[in-house]
Amino acid sequence: MTRKLKVLSDIGFRISGEDWTLKFSPDLKDDDGITEHSKRLITIDASLRGNKLRDIIMHELFEAASLVTGCTYGRSYPDMQDLYVMNHTAMNSVMMAVRSAYDDIVEVLGKSAKEKV
Repeated sequence: MTRKLKVLSDIGFRISGEDWTLKFSPDLKDDDGITEHSKRLITIDASLRGNKLRDIIMHELFEAASLVTGCTYGRSYPDMQDLYVMNHTAMNSVMMAVRSAYDDIVEVLGKSAKEKV
């Protein structure tokens, strides 16, 4: 019997003192992951597994940590892309926040990966 990662409704974690939630959704159509700072929410495509799951979680955590630490600025010119501005000290702060949050998430995912669905 193949073991599958249990799709969890949510995983709570902290980024630089803020409480956030990671949710898995089967309804993401155009993206593998979405970070919503106003809701303190990261949503991940529930079908992802393995390295792709890890990479998307890390990507979204980096976005969230950059927002929380003040290293991301929205801009409208020349397009609507966010601008990431940081020096080495800020990058270290972002990476420490990402590592801490990722450790919290992996602890929960590791437990659920042992369960059968």
